[in-house]
Amino acid sequence: MHARRLLELGARIALSAPRYVRESIRPSPTGLHEYWMASRQRFDIWVLGLTPFTPTSVPNPVSRAAWSRTLRPLLEEIFTGELLTRVWTAVGAAHARTHRYNDCEPGLRSILLNHLEMRTRALNCLVYGSGLESRQVVELHQVRRRVERWTDLLFGEMQREIDVAEFACEPRRVRDYARTSPARFSHADRASDLLTDDGLIESLRESFATALSPTEANPLFNQKVATSVLGCFQGEWLDSLEWSPGQWLSRLDHASSDALLWINDILSLDSPRTPRAQGRRKTPGDE
Repeated sequence: MHARRLLELGARIALSAPRYVRESIRPSPTGLHEYWMASRQRFDIWVLGLTPFTPTSVPNPVSRAAWSRTLRPLLEEIFTGELLTRVWTAVGAAHARTHRYNDCEPGLRSILLNHLEMRTRALNCLVYGSGLESRQVVELHQVRRRVERWTDLLFGEMQREIDVAEFACEPRRVRDYARTSPARFSHADRASDLLTDDGLIESLRESFATALSPTEANPLFNQKVATSVLGCFQGEWLDSLEWSPGQWLSRLDHASSDALLWINDILSLDSPRTPRAQGRRKTPGDE
């Protein structure tokens, strides 16, 4: 899966966020666990990929082949993947706060902090350690700034109904956008909302059509992250997306695993507790 698909997934989640937060359907525990595992695995791959280009006392010039085949796709993946990480963290945290449960937000925040650390490493590599040409550095910074602007625009859409500005790149810009941008259609006019959302997604797609390298850095791990995020949504959420057969199977597996977790929780409430030794009477066999 190319990094641009994660941008579109993050945008879809952001545009559906206010409606999702109002509902009481919790994210799938299995999906959240798999999101944690997939994100951690991708972080490890990123660290390994950045190691040859980390800052040194004497930067080694990066060849054009290594730039186009390895380094640029990797840095783009880190910068663009931040949009989905920020959006999903904000949506999960807002849902947990609205419905008063706390088994979701800490893990999501941890993944976001790790992603921001990866971004810092990528910036250090880009500026100090890679020996890149100035043109190459400028191109990557343009991608990064474009991702940040789109992230805050999507957060501005969410901010009209739920407070998520703290997770944005620039919270002040998000609040200004939410306050001054034209109002969307009413909730009753769902068809018009969908048309507006589709137009925004298409603009996002065109914005990155030529800005990103066609090479995929870690498509397998991107697919794992996307599948785990999609698997967190239960019921009919995000059914407008194109689901691959593998994603459908993963979603069904999440549903069955969650059902087993709930059954075990119910059974644990009915199981008799072991008596405490302090208050237990002695029997003849204890002598």
